[in-house]
Amino acid sequence: MVIRLGRHLCIAWTRAEGRLLDDRRAAVLKTIVEEHVRSGQPVGSTTVMRQGCLDVSSATVRNDMVWLEAEGYISQPHKSAGRIPSDSGYRYFVDHYASVDRLSRAEQRRVSRFYERRFSDLDLILDATSQMLAKWTSLAAIVLSPDPRSSVLTSVHLSLLAPHRLLVVLVTRAGRVLKMVIDAKRDFSEKHLVEAEQALDQMLVGDASWLVSPLRPPKVSDSCASEIASMVCRGISGFSSSEMEMYFRGASFLVNRFGEIEVVHDLLDVLERRHVVSSTLQELASGIDGDVGVGIGSEMPTEFQLTSVVFAPYRIGGDTGILGVVGPTRMDYSRAMSQVTFVSQQLANALLASD
Repeated sequence: MVIRLGRHLCIAWTRAEGRLLDDRRAAVLKTIVEEHVRSGQPVGSTTVMRQGCLDVSSATVRNDMVWLEAEGYISQPHKSAGRIPSDSGYRYFVDHYASVDRLSRAEQRRVSRFYERRFSDLDLILDATSQMLAKWTSLAAIVLSPDPRSSVLTSVHLSLLAPHRLLVVLVTRAGRVLKMVIDAKRDFSEKHLVEAEQALDQMLVGDASWLVSPLRPPKVSDSCASEIASMVCRGISGFSSSEMEMYFRGASFLVNRFGEIEVVHDLLDVLERRHVVSSTLQELASGIDGDVGVGIGSEMPTEFQLTSVVFAPYRIGGDTGILGVVGPTRMDYSRAMSQVTFVSQQLANALLASD
């Protein structure tokens, strides 16, 4: 499985990029990654021989480890210690050994039952998904809603909060509900509202460019209804809630996963900058070849270079959102990929069923 990242990311590859290892050296690297992920400790040649079931001498294994270190796949944190994987070592492991088939039937049933619950709106199901994914993976979880700027509008509703105050409710195909309140300079009646709503409905419903293209108010014979339609179009053009909503849970898991509290503070500071997280995930997702993607350490933008991100798109008709987990580079990639992929599939099914 080869998982490619977006072309526009600032990727800092080592010279190990693109090199295909022979079977023995690949087996040594695989064992080092698996053992380091399991134990958190540097891995020595004796452990590699025992756990990797290699039918070669210890000298051969040590030579292979020296070669892997020289090529940038592993590093030696201390002179007398074993080796730990580098970002390139993790990348080789993910591309050649990681898989998405490691979930038990009990785990799959538990997630499926979670989505049998009734959620009243899109915000609730996406927030609940981020919470469930964080608890299941023991990693920080992020869910991005489908971008309304590329989503077809399915309905327009206008109502009077007061004779001079209008509530506008817009619903997208993905289930996103956008609201705005308009204060008018004069009073309007329900009759004016109905005419304006009908005209706006004919103009906007079924349109996928309603948030990105300038809107010309529809022609309405009644002057009051025409004024309402014009105010709504101006309001949509300046809509402040038009970006992908982000739902983030599991910050406490980062404290346990990272040894240095300063690293956790810096990472949480980045995760609070939602536009940075959203744009990074969108860029990552735009370049994946398959159902799941992985960004590892130095491949990532500067703010995320101490982390790895496992992410997957979820689709509702023609609309696409993104979900994923954030953790240290020492991560069980196969399991995280399996979990993220399965949740993305179940979430998409649940959203389609609720239409």
